[in-house]
Amino acid sequence: MAQAKLAQHAVKTATSGTGPSVIKEIVYGTGLGIFVGSFWKMYHVNSRRKVEDFYASYEKGEITVEAQG
Repeated sequence: MAQAKLAQHAVKTATSGTGPSVIKEIVYGTGLGIFVGSFWKMYHVNSRRKVEDFYASYEKGEITVEAQG
């Protein structure tokens, strides 16, 4: 009996006719894109800053680079 009730609920839900909301999906996708994009941007800004600090120290003579081989 419980299985029949569950099956009826599944069929009713599947055939209710309410499809995905396009506007909601666009808003969710845009929000997620901005959220993930901000972390990606922060990662690249920090990486660029490390490279700039390295070359600034190299120019000042604070560090040296030795070739191996």
